[in-house]
Amino acid sequence: MELPRIHSPMTPTSLISSLPRISLPFPFSLAIVAHRTGIPDTVIALLTAGAEREKLVVVIASLAQGRPSLAVGNIIGSAISNILGAFSLGLLFRPTGSHVEFDRVLDSLAICLLGYVLSHAAINITDAIGISYIVFGVVVLAIATTRPEKFIAVLSGNRGHVGILVANTVGSNVFLLSLFLGIVMVDTSGNFDGGNIDVPELFVLWGSTLAITITVWYGDKFDPSIGGVMLSAYIVLIVSEFTVIRHNADSLPLC
Repeated sequence: MELPRIHSPMTPTSLISSLPRISLPFPFSLAIVAHRTGIPDTVIALLTAGAEREKLVVVIASLAQGRPSLAVGNIIGSAISNILGAFSLGLLFRPTGSHVEFDRVLDSLAICLLGYVLSHAAINITDAIGISYIVFGVVVLAIATTRPEKFIAVLSGNRGHVGILVANTVGSNVFLLSLFLGIVMVDTSGNFDGGNIDVPELFVLWGSTLAITITVWYGDKFDPSIGGVMLSAYIVLIVSEFTVIRHNADSLPLC
């Protein structure tokens, strides 16, 4: 008789490692449905919550432990990573010589929605936060929880699914800055200290949003080098978090 298999318990490391496998099929399944029903790919931007489950778990867990600043840091860091870390990879892995066609109307409407959410989120954050510790929520946790988006971006770019690439990035950030940040605001009644967020992160978020907007409008005139520029900017941000920004924040009290 064959003995039953004993499955090892799910550890935090194995959970993070499984995130790409859990979230990867969802946007492509939506793409198939969109293709068969005639729905534009950009509509997927409004349906990408399935790829955000791990971030929702992080937000809820952080709030349950009384750490709203960690949740906010993860939200802002993930929004930056989606553009500079994931969207850039999609551009880099796009086949050389392939023609890029963006649905400028729908993509621009999605980005306008993102910009509207971003502006209101930034106002709420700047009204509520002071300068404090940054690195874990903005860099480490954000990179870990945006791994599915990076996998999706690479495959989308490599297969020429530019609509999915844009929709996944914009839709993900809309959910992050509206639904998830809204959960934090409701749970804390707007009185969170934003301990992991500093002003430079907000400027990077604004700048990266402007960069993806320009890419959508004029992407057919750029080669994948724009992806290299974005990725380089993200690396500079990470290095700055551990050096310049972290050094300036160390002199201030921990929130």
